[in-house]
Amino acid sequence: MIGSGGRAFLVGGPVRDLLMGRTPRDWDVATDFPPDEVLRVFPDASTVGAEFGRIQVGGVDVVSLRAESDYSDRRHPSRVVFGVSLLEDLKRRDFTINAMAAEFHELEVFDPFSGAEDLERKVIRAVGEPLDRFSEDPLRVFRAIRFEAELDMTLHPSVAAVLPEAAPFIVQVSGERIFAELSRTLLSAEVRRGMSDMAAFGLARFALPEIFVGDASDVYLADKAGRSASLAAPDLTTRLALLFSVGGGLVSYDEKTAACPLDDLLERAKAAFARFNLPSSMRRDVLWLLRNAGEGGFAGRAVASGEADGGYLARKLLDEAGWDQVRRLVDLERAAWEASGRTGLPPHAAILASGLQAESDDARFPIKLALSGEDVMRTLGRSGPPVGEALAYLKEVVLRDPRKNEVHLLEQALREWRRSP
Repeated sequence: MIGSGGRAFLVGGPVRDLLMGRTPRDWDVATDFPPDEVLRVFPDASTVGAEFGRIQVGGVDVVSLRAESDYSDRRHPSRVVFGVSLLEDLKRRDFTINAMAAEFHELEVFDPFSGAEDLERKVIRAVGEPLDRFSEDPLRVFRAIRFEAELDMTLHPSVAAVLPEAAPFIVQVSGERIFAELSRTLLSAEVRRGMSDMAAFGLARFALPEIFVGDASDVYLADKAGRSASLAAPDLTTRLALLFSVGGGLVSYDEKTAACPLDDLLERAKAAFARFNLPSSMRRDVLWLLRNAGEGGFAGRAVASGEADGGYLARKLLDEAGWDQVRRLVDLERAAWEASGRTGLPPHAAILASGLQAESDDARFPIKLALSGEDVMRTLGRSGPPVGEALAYLKEVVLRDPRKNEVHLLEQALREWRRSP
């Protein structure tokens, strides 16, 4: 009970997760109180979304039982009616596995659309006509694929049959909402299956036009990207970078995928990240991985030019980006390499990994030189660009041999650098 005369129900995803023996990610509660009555009981609750019957109480969504109609913007209903029955409320939900409820405190499950049976059968079936549900909110098209991958289920034939027809609706969905579903698909245990079906049902070219073009190559690329992601750690930054680097041919390591010029790929990625409204830190980290992945990245170019010092390669990248990023880079290379049917790492990444392994975990980066900029100015007797050039040279000296990060050794190196032509 949420108050005098009010009834409260656990609804949707939490009921599904509990029936599956999983800990719910979110707790959604429905009540027969209209929003103003909920606010009377919880006066400090957030009112964002109240016009649609949604009140947030202490991080829990409390939604008034309602019926909806006329989805003019294919997301928000133009007409909302409160005070309907629990059955009427559940009728508006997307899939049967999300259309169950349990009243507090007994938590006896109310399941008018056989969602529990579909859970047992591991089938994703729409409530009512699938195309009607997808028309109301096109993101449900993506959610069908995400649930398939995240819950290891299969699409009911009636859902699978209309997905290609509903796929173009996705262009009406905001980038933020698309990325929310894409990220959960990328992090799912069945990411390969999810990515493959995204392309097979025609969703990929609408969700990620920066990579997929809508022809037969989409299925191959999506399967390859999904397989690569499944072989990497469940880290969103790494898997997102794999999606773009494999899709763009940077680390495909096969002859079937033509490499996209790096500058072009970076621009495509930036466009997608802006559309997704990604946090700036994630944009930075993914773009860094794209710039350094494959044979065209720093380690690849260095090894191709004859560099064999893995310690130097590792320290150079650690100094630039830190432990987490370099470990992600090695994981990305390994996943893409193994996705092409090989084992281990590509040669340049193997050299980098050996150098990384030899570094102490408590080594601090970026490296702080024993000589400061003021020290260099005093030694050179001047300021300006030469000071920056000298510091860059000294950093390279230390990256090559960390033992030289001593004042007298760096002063000696600086004098030699000043005398060089």
